[in-house]
Amino acid sequence: MSFIQFTKSIKLFRQSATTMEKGRSIKGNETETTINASVQAATQEDLLKLPEGERNRRTLRIYTDVDNPLLSQNDTIKVPPDELEIDSLRYQVQLVEDWTYWKAIPHYKSIATLIEHKPGERKGHSG
Repeated sequence: MSFIQFTKSIKLFRQSATTMEKGRSIKGNETETTINASVQAATQEDLLKLPEGERNRRTLRIYTDVDNPLLSQNDTIKVPPDELEIDSLRYQVQLVEDWTYWKAIPHYKSIATLIEHKPGERKGHSG
């Protein structure tokens, strides 16, 4: 059984590191690529791993293969977290768990929260 059988194509937006020039912060360039990922609803257990202020947002679990680890806010590198476009909505990766040691299906599990809404959708609406 292959990991790819349970995935769909989603857009990945990754920003390069922010730099400082003459005391001003210069935002890095954003690149867009497509990756395959399994996208599922987050569980209550997943929500408890998030900072309290993020728990009321629409939240998804994202599973990627070993070749596509996502970057979260918790990573020590100085790059903003990855953003994903799923069903015309944009999500920000909040945390990434390394499950590559699991021999059955090595993968990364990420949790992402909604950051943009469809036109006409109320901000803060999580339904």
